[in-house]
Amino acid sequence: MNKLWLIIKREYLSRVKTKSFILTTILGPLAIGFFIVIVGFIFSYQSDDAKQIVIIDEADMLEGKLKDTENFYFTFSQEPYTDVLADQESAGYDAILVIPPLRE
Repeated sequence: MNKLWLIIKREYLSRVKTKSFILTTILGPLAIGFFIVIVGFIFSYQSDDAKQIVIIDEADMLEGKLKDTENFYFTFSQEPYTDVLADQESAGYDAILVIPPLRE
């Protein structure tokens, strides 16, 4: 049993005293913290680009319920999808949302 304790002690000390173990112990948590800060910075970035979205609501679900926000402006249309798609570039729409009629 005494020899087992000596073997464990020697292996532990030989692993802990290596430069790679010490560097990993110090730099590992610093790297994780650095990545957390970078991810937080990326997610906190807000674009100044305003997006114009046209909504074709055939189910009458969203009429009057969506309000314009700082970067998103909603326009409701009663025109068919093909007509809105044809006019997309000239009207300056960034996206088209089509809500089909509900089935009963």
